Amino acid sequence: MSFRYCKPSDSPKSDNCAGAETLDLRHPHNDSHHPMKPYSPKQTGPLHDVRVLDLSRLVAGNMLTVFLADFGADVIKIERADGGDDLRHWREEGEAIYWKIYGRNKRSMTLDLKSADGLATLRKLVEAAHVTVGPVSTAMDLLTHPYALGREAVVDLPDDSMGALPMHNIVPRLSGTPGGFRRPAPKLGEHKAEILAKLARLP
Repeated sequence: MSFRYCKPSDSPKSDNCAGAETLDLRHPHNDSHHPMKPYSPKQTGPLHDVRVLDLSRLVAGNMLTVFLADFGADVIKIERADGGDDLRHWREEGEAIYWKIYGRNKRSMTLDLKSADGLATLRKLVEAAHVTVGPVSTAMDLLTHPYALGREAVVDLPDDSMGALPMHNIVPRLSGTPGGFRRPAPKLGEHKAEILAKLARLP
C-alpha cells in the first residue's frame, strides 16, 4: 500500500502536489529484499527441546510458563480434576479471557494429586521434565524447602537487635562468581545524613 504526500499550499482551497513523494506503507521486512517467512506449523522456537511441567495456579506461574511456551518450550499444564485451573473460571462478560491468554500453547492434563495413582504419574512427569514450575504457598515453605536450602537460596544475616534473620540470597549462582551477602542491609535512617548532604550538595 502506498500514497502520495502533497505539501499543503498557502491557499486553503488547493494543495501543491508538484514533486509529491510516494510513501510505501508496507512492512519493511515484507519486501523483495526482506521477504516474510511463510508460516508453518512445524516451525520451532529456541526452547523447542525444553520440557516444562507447570504446577502453578493463577497468574504469576501461568505468565512465566506461557512465555516459555511462546518461545517453543513443551509446557505440560497440570490441572485439578475437579474444575481445572482457577483461571478457567475468571471471566469477563462471560468469556474466560484470562485462560485464553495464559493457557495458550500449552498441553493440559488433569491429575488427582490426593490419590496414589496421581502422585505416581506426577513423579514420572517430574523426572521427564527439564523445568518444574510450582507455587510456594508461604514464606516458611520457602525457608524450609530442601531445594531452597540446597541451592543456598536462603542465608542467615546477623541483626543487632533480633539476632540471625533468614534472608533471600542472590538467586543466580554462577560457578565463577557465585555472589552473596557480605553484610546486612543498613538500618532505617542509618545513612540519612549522608544522603541529604549529597542531595543538598553540601561538603
